[in-house]
Amino acid sequence: HTQDSIAQMGKRLSFEIIQYCKDKCPTVLQPFTKARISFVGHSMGGLIIRFALQEPTMKVLYKKLHAFISLASPHLGTLFSDSQIVSTGMWALFQVKKCKALKELVLEDGIHGKIKKSLLFKLSSNGVLSLFKKVILVSSTKDQYVPAYSARIQLNPKIVSDASIGSVIEEMSQNILRNVKANQLVRLIIDNNVGEAVTMNTVIGRAAHISYLENPVVATQLFLSLYPYLV
Repeated sequence: HTQDSIAQMGKRLSFEIIQYCKDKCPTVLQPFTKARISFVGHSMGGLIIRFALQEPTMKVLYKKLHAFISLASPHLGTLFSDSQIVSTGMWALFQVKKCKALKELVLEDGIHGKIKKSLLFKLSSNGVLSLFKKVILVSSTKDQYVPAYSARIQLNPKIVSDASIGSVIEEMSQNILRNVKANQLVRLIIDNNVGEAVTMNTVIGRAAHISYLENPVVATQLFLSLYPYLV
């Protein structure tokens, strides 16, 4: 659904979550029911979850939120990518299909070109991550689809010093993690998740990006690493 905006997908997700709760576990929606609700989002899914959580209908779940886990999610967009191949491919895909979400990921959707009017910048200020007991940001050094700084919400000097947009990215980072305490935040790096074979997927960084879902070994290691934060 990348032809839709992150906002459209987030609104749909919030509706589906509440509808699922009504159908399958209606007691979760009752204010005094004890429950733990965790969210896991891969890639753009992490952004869609953050948008969904700001919808008014989701407030009934706020006191039950436990862990937010993002797997290679571009919280700060996909600018400053290490792969020119991927950047060019994303640009070409947008030109052909006019995918709204891809435009949002490079902060080009702001009104009259103003970055602070972009969806990702506005999303950075909704404060939903502070509602969770644990915020776990998973990234891979071999992932060329989503830059590590964006998945980790952790800037490097090169980005901060960029005259054109560095200060805005830094402000977004501060906004997202505002009121998230140090003991709430966990950053997990996966460095060995593509195997030894050299394929087109490993060269362009796609193998590392999708390994969380498609590689059973990585998925198992990830689960065992995250389990202590979920219980």
